[in-house]
Order: sequence, then C-alpha cells, then structure tokens
Amino acid sequence: MSSKKQIIWCFILCLYIITIDAQKKLDHRKVVYALNCGSYSPYTSSAGFRYQGDTYFEQGTRIADYQIQPKYANQDIKYTSDDIIYKSERISDDSFAYYLPIDQPGTYVLIFQFVELTIDRTGARLFNIKFGDKKIVDSLDIYHKVGRFTAYEEYIEFELKDDEIFYQENVCSNAYKFKDKTLVLEFEKTDQGLPKVNGIILFKGTLRQTNYQDLTEERKVEIERAKQAELDRRIGVKVTAKSDDEIEKIYQSVEKENYSLLKLLFQGPGLIVSLTILLLILIVLNMETNSFILRTKVKDGAIKTE
Repeated sequence: MSSKKQIIWCFILCLYIITIDAQKKLDHRKVVYALNCGSYSPYTSSAGFRYQGDTYFEQGTRIADYQIQPKYANQDIKYTSDDIIYKSERISDDSFAYYLPIDQPGTYVLIFQFVELTIDRTGARLFNIKFGDKKIVDSLDIYHKVGRFTAYEEYIEFELKDDEIFYQENVCSNAYKFKDKTLVLEFEKTDQGLPKVNGIILFKGTLRQTNYQDLTEERKVEIERAKQAELDRRIGVKVTAKSDDEIEKIYQSVEKENYSLLKLLFQGPGLIVSLTILLLILIVLNMETNSFILRTKVKDGAIKTE
C-alpha cells in the first residue's frame, strides 16, 4: 500500500474514532416509549429504541410533514443521527396537550425533541411547557438556543409518587389523572408563534442516567466553536472599523475559545482521542521511514533478488 493511501486510511480511522466518541447514545433499555410526533410511522432510532407513531395527543392539533417538501426533505439536521424524527412535528394554533400514560411510581425523565426548519430569527417562536398547572419550561425559543436546522432537546426529570407528579420536589397540581393514569403535558401558546414538538421520549430513571451531560458538553463545545468562527469573521471583515480596545477584546475572546478547545482535547474522552490520533500518526511515520530505508538499500544494491 502506498504511503498516500496509508495516510488517507489513517485519517479515516481517526475520524471514525472521533465520531464514535462523540455519539453518546441513550440507554434503550430504559426507554419506556417514544413518540414520533407529527408522523404515524414507527421508527427505530440509532440508539436502538423504537419510536411509535404519534398518539396520546389532544384533538384540534395538526401535523407538519417536511419530509414531503423538497426544500427540507434532504436537509441535514445537526447533533443527531435520526434526522427523520425532526422532519415532522405536532403543531397547533393554540395551546395543546398530550396525555402520556404512566402507571408505575418512580423517577422519570421526559425528553422533548425540537428543531427549527422555517424560523430564522430569535423571538419568532416562544412557548411554554407545563405539567398540569406547573410551568416547567418558560418561553422556550428554539432558534435562540441553537439556531436553524439544529436538533435541540429539553430534559425534564420528575417523579410519580402517591398519584402526584413532583417536579423539583414540588407537587404539580392537575398534572396527573389518577383514573386514566396519565401525565397531562401541555405546550402553551404565547403571543409569539405557535407551540410545537418533534419528538417525545419517556425514560425510566434519573437525569444522570440519561445522555444529558454528554450531549450538553458536546453542544457547549460546538457553540464555542461557532462563537470563535464568528469572532474570526468579525476580525477579518470589520477590523478596520474597530478601535484598538475593541480589537483587543475580540482577540482575548478568541484566545479563551482556543483554550476551551484545548481543554476538550486534553481532558477526559478528548485525551483518549488525541492520544489515539498521535499513535496513528507515529505508526504512519514509522512505516514511511521503513519504506525509505528499504528503497535506499535496494537502490544501493544492498538487497538482491533471485
């Protein structure tokens, strides 16, 4: 194999390792059920658990299916391997509810999945999420959180105890229908835009047992990178319009972003990936050296063939 091919395969392997390290999966064994909101088709996630077709929703809502719209059908969604979940949604012109069956006491996590495909500015869509009368997410602005074409999740840990729903150790009034054994989940409309949801996952366990922390750290890194790119863009395009003090602040911000990336590379899983890449590079260099020595010996007649 030529040295160029060896290098190419080395980098492919490095990218594969990085990808595997970055894909933090939810433990499918603890998923009670998942809803493919806005679609009646089941789907098996990359983590191994199965979404069922949309159900348990309140009447009077509608679906938006972007898979059949050419403009969005092939649009990549960042931060997910399950783009299909984010290509349909349950939406309403007013507040709407899901009545989620939960019949066993214990600690759970609800994971709400969102994406903005059509909204392209902050403040265009704001809505609340409630357990009964208790507001658990206030004025959610998906675009402000992550921008467009980017998966976003809200993780909410709660407890079902004595036929009551507890959130942050407080009882949520009118959140549990004892007769039907269902959690009343409401997406509350505000003056800005319409409430919606792309996916809902019910997880049996605590927040620490989910992939929340891993995804949060990964997303922080991506946001830091985006900020750094924006700072670089501002330096390159608008530097002549800045005062010396303002330019210095931008450079200091960039240095902080670089420091954050260095921390990622040399702490925790990032250190393993960095060492693996270094090892692979050393292997390639060693192969190159051996190949060069062999070619030299052949050229000098040190190795003879029969």
